[in-house]
Order: sequence, then C-alpha cells, then structure tokens
Amino acid sequence: MFQNLTHKKMKFEEVFSHILTFMKSEPIGDYKLMMGTDSQVHPSHTLFITGIVIQRVGKGAWACFRKEVVHREMTTLHERISYETSLTEQVAALFTEEKKNDLIEVVLPYIYKGATFTIEGHIDIGSGDRNRTRV
Repeated sequence: MFQNLTHKKMKFEEVFSHILTFMKSEPIGDYKLMMGTDSQVHPSHTLFITGIVIQRVGKGAWACFRKEVVHREMTTLHERISYETSLTEQVAALFTEEKKNDLIEVVLPYIYKGATFTIEGHIDIGSGDRNRTRV
C-alpha cells in the first residue's frame, strides 16, 4: 500500500488515478514520472522506502511512497542495492503499457505546444550526486 501526507493506504490504482488527475489538470506541461527506492539499516531491521513522483517541472509535483521492512540488518551494500533495484523495478512494472499510454495520451495533443513526458527509474548508490544513476 502507498501513502502520502493526505492519503493513507492507497492501492496502486488510486495512485495511478492521482497521477492521471494531476496531469490532466494542466496537460501542457513538462512531466517527469520518477520512481526509486532507498534504504536505511537499523539494529534489528532494514527499512526500504519506494517513492513515486509525478513532477510538472517548475509547477509542482504529486508524490507517494510505500514502506517495506526486512527483519534483519542488511549490511552488505551490494545486497541492499540489489534489493532497492528490485523494489523499484516492481513499482515500474505496475505501469503497464496500457497505463503508460493513458499518461502519454494526456500530453500527446499538446506536444507542439511544449508538452513532454518522461519516465525515470532512479538508483541511489552511495552518497553524493556523483554516485547517483538514472536508468
């Protein structure tokens, strides 16, 4: 289940509906759909947060996240990065071809007026901007 400050326990269909509504409210926009996962190791568990953000560049964003707890310390960087990548891929897979096409159809009539839409998966490896990768 996903959540944000105003909505708790959202299923993905609700998340998708919010994204679609956000884009339809101003279809002439520079949209970036971004998703990614980060982790934090605690003494008895490792917490993973996967976020989804739809950004209208320069004009706001809508975001949500979901938590996953692994009930052990994942101290190996490779294991955490692999799991983070897997969780990001799971969320990306929820955006089926049909759903991606629904989002594209919002901006398609306005591409000659500057509307754009991109999808980005983010993998955060290490600390600092030098270590961040986009796929």
